[in-house]
Amino acid sequence: MFYGVAFSPDFQELYVSAIDYGVYRTYLVSHTSGPLNVQNGNFVLHSAYPNPFNATANIEFELPVTSYVSLKVFSVLGGEVVTLVEGNRRAGSHKVVLDASELSSGVYFYRLKVADFIDTRRLVLLK
Repeated sequence: MFYGVAFSPDFQELYVSAIDYGVYRTYLVSHTSGPLNVQNGNFVLHSAYPNPFNATANIEFELPVTSYVSLKVFSVLGGEVVTLVEGNRRAGSHKVVLDASELSSGVYFYRLKVADFIDTRRLVLLK
């Protein structure tokens, strides 16, 4: 049973209060922070580098707690291209290398899903 709903002053966060379960926060837009924001309890997906890239790109993300993580790359048409991470990862900073040697030049999107957190970013491959 929900008790109350509120937005942050900038309308980027939604707070939901549930009777006997506390207050939950979710981001309504992509949320990025400075380096290692794990101590604030935030999931963070950083911009890939280099971007644009040729052959390989580095993708980094941070987890405040051990979580089941899904990190996938999609084409501009929404088709799944590759799964980079699918499984439990410990709290802390993580780095994944995307090997795009089999992909054609173009725009791709990479998406991090952890619990209710989802963030998607753009990546450009130039060969």
